[in-house]
Amino acid sequence: MVKACFQIFDQDEIKSLLNLTSRLLYIEALQQKQKVTIRMIKVIAAIFFLSFFGLSNADIQANKLFELLKTKRSRNQPVRNTWSVLNDATDEYSPVYIGAQEGLAQPDKILTLPGQPAGVDFDQYSGYVTVNPSAGRALFYYFVESPTDSSTKPLVLWLNGGPGCSSMIGAMSELGPFRINSDGKTLFRNDYAWSNVANMLFLESPAGVGFSYSNTTSDYDNAGDKNTADDAYIFLINWLERFPQYKTRDFYITGESYSGHYVPQLAYTILLNNKNTNQTIINIKGIAIGNAWIDDETGLKGMFDHWWTHALNSDATHNAVMKYCNFANLTGMCEDTANKAFDEMGDIDIYNIYAPICLNPDQRNTSGTGSINIFDPCWQNILISYLNDSIVQKAFHAKPTSWDVCSGDTDAQVPITSSRYSINTLNLPIETAWRPWYLNKEVGGYLEAYKGLLLITVRGAGHEVPSYQPQRAFALFSSFLGGTLPPPSSTIIVAEATDLLETNLLHLPKPELHDLAEILKPELPELPKPELPDLPQIPKLDLPHLPSLKVPEKVLTRMTKVIAAFCFLASLFVLSNADIQANKLFELLKAKKSRNQPVGDTWSVLEDAIDEYSPVYVGAQEGLAQLDKISTLPGQPAGVDFDQYSGYVTVNPSAGRALFYYFVESPTDSSTKPLVLWLNGGPGCSSMIGAMTELGPFRINSDGKTLFRNNYAWSNVANMLFLESPAGVGFSYSNTTSDYDHAGDKNTADDAYIFLVNWLERFPQYKTRDFYITGESYAGHYVPQLAYTILLNNKRTNQTTINIKGIAIGNAWIDDVTSLKGMFDYWWTHAINSDETHDAIFKYCNFVNDSSTGICDESMSKAFDEKGNIDIYNLYAPICLNPDQRNASGTGSIDVFDPCWQYILLSYLNDSAVQNAFHVKPTSWDVCSDVLTRWNDSPDTILHIIKYLIANGQRLWVFRQALLINTRITFQKCEKEASQTSCCYLHRTICGDTDGRVPITSSRYSINALNLPIETAWRPWYLNKEVGGYLEAYKGLLLITVRGAGHTVPSYQPQRALTLFSSFLGGILPPPSVDLVTLAIQPQNMALFKIYILLHLIAFSFSNIAGAMAVAPPSLASPDLPWHTDLATPTTP
Repeated sequence: MVKACFQIFDQDEIKSLLNLTSRLLYIEALQQKQKVTIRMIKVIAAIFFLSFFGLSNADIQANKLFELLKTKRSRNQPVRNTWSVLNDATDEYSPVYIGAQEGLAQPDKILTLPGQPAGVDFDQYSGYVTVNPSAGRALFYYFVESPTDSSTKPLVLWLNGGPGCSSMIGAMSELGPFRINSDGKTLFRNDYAWSNVANMLFLESPAGVGFSYSNTTSDYDNAGDKNTADDAYIFLINWLERFPQYKTRDFYITGESYSGHYVPQLAYTILLNNKNTNQTIINIKGIAIGNAWIDDETGLKGMFDHWWTHALNSDATHNAVMKYCNFANLTGMCEDTANKAFDEMGDIDIYNIYAPICLNPDQRNTSGTGSINIFDPCWQNILISYLNDSIVQKAFHAKPTSWDVCSGDTDAQVPITSSRYSINTLNLPIETAWRPWYLNKEVGGYLEAYKGLLLITVRGAGHEVPSYQPQRAFALFSSFLGGTLPPPSSTIIVAEATDLLETNLLHLPKPELHDLAEILKPELPELPKPELPDLPQIPKLDLPHLPSLKVPEKVLTRMTKVIAAFCFLASLFVLSNADIQANKLFELLKAKKSRNQPVGDTWSVLEDAIDEYSPVYVGAQEGLAQLDKISTLPGQPAGVDFDQYSGYVTVNPSAGRALFYYFVESPTDSSTKPLVLWLNGGPGCSSMIGAMTELGPFRINSDGKTLFRNNYAWSNVANMLFLESPAGVGFSYSNTTSDYDHAGDKNTADDAYIFLVNWLERFPQYKTRDFYITGESYAGHYVPQLAYTILLNNKRTNQTTINIKGIAIGNAWIDDVTSLKGMFDYWWTHAINSDETHDAIFKYCNFVNDSSTGICDESMSKAFDEKGNIDIYNLYAPICLNPDQRNASGTGSIDVFDPCWQYILLSYLNDSAVQNAFHVKPTSWDVCSDVLTRWNDSPDTILHIIKYLIANGQRLWVFRQALLINTRITFQKCEKEASQTSCCYLHRTICGDTDGRVPITSSRYSINALNLPIETAWRPWYLNKEVGGYLEAYKGLLLITVRGAGHTVPSYQPQRALTLFSSFLGGILPPPSVDLVTLAIQPQNMALFKIYILLHLIAFSFSNIAGAMAVAPPSLASPDLPWHTDLATPTTP
């Protein structure tokens, strides 16, 4: 019957069968009698489908490691430890095999590799070295000499891990001289090849891996760490006889993953034999291992901790793993919880949790030329294709072989957490404290030097570091060979003091630059001077910030121009370093914790205000909507198919207080779609950030003058209202300046409510429309407080009843205690802070006390210093180094985040023509307010308000980015000493799992404090066949992450953010799995899908069809079938 199925189903017929299948699935849910039978068949079919995801889900190298760990933990299959007492072997020595090698190097020389680019300027060799002639065991190598000075550069051996994986992975897809184009046939040059600074030797070991082989098949059954080290040593002794010019050369061993075993064990074997033999002494100088697996117990614990802190696992699963697993012996309960941890992650590449996966290798661009800066998720398929080409194997002097990758950051299998736990067990003294290192004026990673050991991270890399961050990996490798640490700061390039203004290469001055002599001291002898602008030519947006930095008075009096440059540098550094929204939040937190500046809490007892009510101001609004209609915005693209409005709504006529809004109606069916209010945070930051750089209908091109369409605008699925609040923010104003002194949570909520009541009179067609409030960062206060104010007024007034249905907050700051604790935990688990600093914070800071101790403040300041010059709102994103050098003629892309967005936004919104189009008063618009001198009330927590909203039936989503977001800040006043140039850091709130200011860890701690029951367990959600993030539904609240986003989620992941927003409006969760329809019709899955259809038809024949058909089945687009719904396409929920 199965055979007949294969004959009668073709690919075109599958599509017509899908609708029938979906109806059968729907009917099955109604069949109680046949429920078990059908479910069993569904499970069997599902298991076959899930098996397709294995290769796309991870790196096969680390999969081999996990297989080994399972075997080692099995009580039935112990893996021996032959290295338990190293020194016992000191006197056990037998001379190793050395074969005749003279004259063999020349036959190994590679003339040219198939598809090799022109201009190759180095020699390369490959072939076999016999390590056991009686067994016929030989290891394959590939050797690349450096293009320059190869006769003096060191020799470096590279080993990939597994165990059992080929080092040709490293040679052809990581750090070798070439990478393979997506056609699988041609090569392109790797500009950051490690052979640029060393002679690189790649070894496939042990026998049975890659091209290495044995004529004695039992050798494959005896593979293990000891035999691998012994054979690798014999290989080296013989290889050095073949290439005797390298016998005295400095020698290093490097590798990754399970090479955490290979490399130290081989180094030990070399040192042991150097003592005990008259054979060749190998001049070993050091070892380096990437993402090393070096200790099972700490490695496993660190792995599961890393998964939880990166929002891959639920609290419940992580707690169960920690409860039932001691990592010395895997019990049955432990294995069950560990398996659940794997299941919760979904279909992602666990070795770089934010990278795309290889969905369909057959659909890759086979004619495209590769780029060293772009990681190809289908690299395995490309590598297998190239190395199995018979011409390629002949060029490599390899026996005809069915070559495979393995025999038979951002890295989560062997994460930084595991490495730190392992190193801590060594109890080594620290010689260089934790600090950032720099490359190209950006943080390249972090390091901490111990006595005899260096722990160093590469920022933004996954398991195979050179694949993901080739330039940073190359810089690290160069430092390793040179015996120096990577640079601790960006170099300040000066020849004389005035050169600080004469170059665009501006950097943060060193902290020790306290007086004029130190400022004038050059660090480089010369400085190119392409142009010599004078002080007035400094960008005008930076001039207001120059006096903000305190500098020594003697310098101010002696050389004003130098000091202007000095301040200018400090201002630029902070501007590029963080998001001003979040800086405003940090200023508020400092004020709240200060004993001298308490911030009141007017929200402590909500119900006390029930009987206190005065009717709010409602002004005449008739006819004002038409006057607010925007005819066109300057630089607007052609084809705009929606209406947009902007203007002022007065909230207090006696004070002359008015709030500015920007309203965008949906292009389709605006008369039926809901009304959604968006609020940015701060406090005191403009919602035009959201409108023009995140989720509005347009983004601004880099010229600061023209706009391009946002294909993932939230107005595609809702009518979007952006409000600048309170007065003093953006274009909103008051004619009574004392209003700015009384800003706070309570007044902000009250004015926003008055605005809404009046706005609905101006746009009465929206009075009965479903209404939602959304926002980010400190909107974690704004949004719940406004929702509460609306509900309270709905109960006790005859004025307009606002039809509020729910709220959604991104990266929300909702509780000071849990948020601060979560922030510092997140920084440590993301390798930003040292163990010592993290431990000190949790020893001396309790986060609950309204006052902070001096030691606590010092520890927190050190945590900020250790992170270096990164965008804390997107840990892995670039920073805005020089806004004047951006491509002013370039057209923007919705998929590319511009780190200089703040300058672009300031330029556009301060254009007089733009302000006229928005119907605003001429204003010096800024991202965040400078006129709000004090924030008068801000409760430590709004969790009690959230409980109230849940109790009153409000839909509540807290969404977070799954990746840090890159945001900008304007210069904030320094509260530090005049000698310091690192200014106040602030944070903002929209949720993602890489936002370091308001991180996912903080959100989880805050939500846990609510003690809500879980209704939907932690699981991944999908978009375009990839994990879009993770969610967990509680009673009345949903926590959801967006993978790959930072603090401002729609800026970094616009399509995923729109999917999340569409699901929120529709009251449904994003889909729990990939679209099986799309998966099924792929050619490679066709036969399996035919079996799936056939099994369903067989099962269905046993059910009561007549009774089932009495219920009308849904259409293909039914929301009850989420696996058929692609929420990436904006549709009406």
